[in-house]
Amino acid sequence: MDYGIYRKIPHPRYVVGQQYNDIALIELYHPVKFTEFIRPICLDDENGYTGRKLIATGWGRIQATGSVSKDLQKVDLDYFPHDECQQKYAKVSKQDLPYGIDTQTQICAGSESEAKDSCQGDSGGPLQEKRLGRYYLLGITSFGIGCGTPGIPGVYTKVSYYIPWIESVVWPFSG
Repeated sequence: MDYGIYRKIPHPRYVVGQQYNDIALIELYHPVKFTEFIRPICLDDENGYTGRKLIATGWGRIQATGSVSKDLQKVDLDYFPHDECQQKYAKVSKQDLPYGIDTQTQICAGSESEAKDSCQGDSGGPLQEKRLGRYYLLGITSFGIGCGTPGIPGVYTKVSYYIPWIESVVWPFSG
């Protein structure tokens, strides 16, 4: 079934050209029919990521200069602590990241020693974790420097920060 996008709802503080508040909601024309393979994902409301097995998926490029994948790709990633991520992105344009990596709204994940990362074309895709048989959405693929460079993490929009906004859009009259 083709669900079609009815409307897009970008975060009200998103500014084109900057890398903050990089999140939007999409309302479909038709309700999604859930099956054994199509299920909603839980929103993660925790903030401790150290030691957690993170998973990114997408149909983006397999290499920085390659073509997009015909098959859904999956990669296991490690959490990068904020100070380490901030250091890696210190040389990024001040226009794109005038305040550096924001600990409240962004998280970083990648691999210190392997060429593992999300890549161009994966933006908007999930950074997730499987716990007790359920998937939890921790982040949304936002940006990076190249892709798959060992020691250079990707940056993801931290979903837990945005749960109040998401709920205000999805359930505007509750509470």
